[in-house]
Amino acid sequence: MTVTKNLPEHDKALIRRAQAQLKQIQQRAGFGGASADKDALRPRVCSPKTIEQYEKAAERVIRQRMQLQAIAALSKNSFYFYRAAINSQMPPLLYQHLVELKQLTPGTPDWDQHLEIIEHCCDLLEDFPADPDQSHLYTLSGKPTWSDLAPPKKDRPKSQTKAQVLSYLPDDWMHRIWNKLPILINRDVYAAEHLRYAIAVLSLTGCRPDELEKGVKVQRTPKGDLLLTIKGSKVSHKSGQEVRQLVVAIDTPWAEELGKAVDRYDGTVWGYAPAKYLNDWVRELGQRCGFEQLDKLQDRQAQARKRAKARGKPATRSALRQIPDTVSPYVYRHAISAGLKQAGWSKTEIAKALGHRVTRTQQYYGKKRQAKKSPISIKAVRATHEIKENTSPPTLRVGPGQKQANGRSGTRP
Repeated sequence: MTVTKNLPEHDKALIRRAQAQLKQIQQRAGFGGASADKDALRPRVCSPKTIEQYEKAAERVIRQRMQLQAIAALSKNSFYFYRAAINSQMPPLLYQHLVELKQLTPGTPDWDQHLEIIEHCCDLLEDFPADPDQSHLYTLSGKPTWSDLAPPKKDRPKSQTKAQVLSYLPDDWMHRIWNKLPILINRDVYAAEHLRYAIAVLSLTGCRPDELEKGVKVQRTPKGDLLLTIKGSKVSHKSGQEVRQLVVAIDTPWAEELGKAVDRYDGTVWGYAPAKYLNDWVRELGQRCGFEQLDKLQDRQAQARKRAKARGKPATRSALRQIPDTVSPYVYRHAISAGLKQAGWSKTEIAKALGHRVTRTQQYYGKKRQAKKSPISIKAVRATHEIKENTSPPTLRVGPGQKQANGRSGTRP
């Protein structure tokens, strides 16, 4: 891209900086390393699913303007995942915005937004230099590692999952998303065919997106309730449920919708949606709902990070908390688990409803305090395998010098 003479010096310098980074990447033959072998100079081949995950991570980094400090504050696994996503996706993203910049008028809001993204990409590529040979695992190559950058443990933000979103959603969040469905259905023919039944099944069962992609069979019971049959995912010889069935009462708008569909289609209807489309649909519906508490939280965190950057000081722990900015399909799963816990269901029954084979796993989904006022429609559940109770005894914290049951010395409580 040729730099126009009439551009401000800051814009010229930023464009030259981006061009220099791309040129360096091209000279290294696609993130090439020190090896003379041409095959070794090529980027590592990733599966389509991995590339899709990297693209989503890079999009999240750009959308939330995540800097090195915020990424280093994540868990070790998350840090290396984001680093790989940046190495993989930031160069083509940088090139794309440089090309689009040619079509824009300097000084316009779109121009300034593209320059902001370009500067962010440049910062990240300098903070996370590409290293295809993974020499950082063996030598001091200068590539940042989590151990070098992570803040002290006491200053790290608590690990945030999709369950945290639930705490900032109103009691009627499922109803609000359901009422927004006509917007997508009227706009997208493909969504019109799959979305309504998929969201209904998701709202009733909290099933995994992969399970919806396999198809959830919906029928009626002799008493007039709904019977949903789910083919499980994440199944192995010792974990997961191949098949589980949930009996659901018809006491919500989405249950009524499925009940009418079952009667209309000779007693059986299928809830189905491709996982990659379902996530995009649910996220968009959540953004259209504009959940006030979640939006205010994101704004407060962004402002706090900007103020810290302007002062040249590290951001506070609360500003670095990584809470998703909208609803995702897994938030439904956490909501169903929280509702069942609030309703007094046993750990065994909750594990069956979520498709687990041991009681331990369900404790990571939803908290009793996060349950909303909306009723849980599930009345009964059965699964392929019996549920195993946790057999390992809890770890007892004892004073220094004392002995635990296993004979090891205790630590300070």
